[in-house]
Amino acid sequence: MIPFAIAIRHFAPTSFWQLAHSSADHFPVLTISHFITANLLPVMLGNIIGGAVLVSICYRAIYLRQEP
Repeated sequence: MIPFAIAIRHFAPTSFWQLAHSSADHFPVLTISHFITANLLPVMLGNIIGGAVLVSICYRAIYLRQEP
């Protein structure tokens, strides 16, 4: 949804902003650079690191499990 909001902020005509009773100036943080640095990178790194840790813990638990 954030890339869609960025596209609307940059490419919506004036009639859209008049209908919304707002302006693009009210959304200064909707930029590609802010999206990448404040959203995409932290989420991607968290998913990679968290997934690697979770998967490795599960594999280790399965590997070390004693057979009955």
